Amino acid sequence: MGIVNRPTLLCVHQGNELYGSDRVFAESVRSLRQSYPDARIDVVLPGTGPLEQLLLDSADNVLYGPLWVLRKSHFNTVRGMCRAATLFGAVWQARKLMRDYDLVYINTIVVINFLLAALLDRFLGGPPALVHVHELIPGFTRKIFGRLVRLSSSAVVCNSKATALSFELAGLPDVHTVWNGTNIPASSTPPSPAAGHPLKVLMPGRINSWKGQDLLVDAIALIKPQCRNFSVRIVGDVYKGQDHFKDKLHASIHTHGLDDIVDLAGFHENMDEMYKWADIVVIPSTSPEPFGVVAVEAMSHARPVIAANHGGLKEIVQDNATGWLFPPGDAAALANLLDRLTRERSEISTAGKQARKCAEQEFANERYRMRIAAIVSDLLFNSGTDKGT
Repeated sequence: MGIVNRPTLLCVHQGNELYGSDRVFAESVRSLRQSYPDARIDVVLPGTGPLEQLLLDSADNVLYGPLWVLRKSHFNTVRGMCRAATLFGAVWQARKLMRDYDLVYINTIVVINFLLAALLDRFLGGPPALVHVHELIPGFTRKIFGRLVRLSSSAVVCNSKATALSFELAGLPDVHTVWNGTNIPASSTPPSPAAGHPLKVLMPGRINSWKGQDLLVDAIALIKPQCRNFSVRIVGDVYKGQDHFKDKLHASIHTHGLDDIVDLAGFHENMDEMYKWADIVVIPSTSPEPFGVVAVEAMSHARPVIAANHGGLKEIVQDNATGWLFPPGDAAALANLLDRLTRERSEISTAGKQARKCAEQEFANERYRMRIAAIVSDLLFNSGTDKGT
């Protein structure tokens, strides 16, 4: 066995946007390039998109497919169930592609054809697979996926302790908990919201059934007439074909009479400007977040975070220090917290300073890349492969 100095690496991801898991994937690929400057690193994406710009300096080639990404629609629509019939062919295509590499890095478990291909390779011979788990799946399904991840991977990375526990992976050999990182701005000034001006509240994230945009709107509506003390921006958009979530949110804002207070700003590529605008960042997810990249991004900009007290967010936000935690799904508790902070604004600046310090110490991208590189190095060393040497 020997360390592969010039490995061939295949990195697989289910999206091509600039949301949390997309940015984390780019950092993983960057980590591999820094560790193995002479490696051939190829990336598999579902299609063109803005993520490719983050990969220009790290990836040699971007391949489009074969990807078979698991969606809820595969179970509740006729079209989805018909597409399920194509899975077998997609698994075969994935396995054929994987055979040309020394290691395969699979980011997110919804890329089901590569997971199944990696499972076959564990028994039939193939490159080691590093599976990075970013999801929390409710119900019995998570036991199935937990078993699949254990069987298909040579090593597993979970983005939080909550994720590892959910899939019954915590404490197992070759299972690593690695918190996601973020770029730490060279300098960030904590907010100091002036009395008499609206408190600027930012909520970034995909608009869907559980991120909690509707809960934030309900909370603001509960603070009437004090809601005039707030200016709220909801930044993000829906998956293609899920416009009904955005339509419902628009209707809720209008029904509550908050059109001039709550702005649906859509997707923004430059989130730095949004964080600079904000006094507070709110993450009111009604289902547990596997991690919460938005939280560490906000903290790196010295913005304190109000978050639902479950999932990975509990590992990021220190209550009454770097931000505040509230009971999940409790609009009244969120409203009371926001109302108090608009009157006691000095707490926001103090928490912002603590948030920045925590981000520097625990969530810097350099720390993340170092941990991913160490796991990959161990896999390459122990695999005994030498295709790239």
